[in-house]
Amino acid sequence: MDRVSSQAAIGVSRPHRKVEDRLATYAVFVDGRRVGSLRDGVTRSFVVETGVHQVRLGIAGVGFGGVGTAPVGHWGTGACG
Repeated sequence: MDRVSSQAAIGVSRPHRKVEDRLATYAVFVDGRRVGSLRDGVTRSFVVETGVHQVRLGIAGVGFGGVGTAPVGHWGTGACG
């Protein structure tokens, strides 16, 4: 019997900004666990189990921005800062 994969990916994109917080590095959290970081103008994807997940972005010493929740397979957009 073939085994069905239970993994998917969440894509997070941070548009380039001319000023504001372009030098800051955002920490990326999925379901409360830090999974990586995101710099200005970068798009990254993070492997997750299939299902619904909470994605948060934060800057050290500043706190969290918006929270997004979406089923894997849907593309969500948000802003932080």
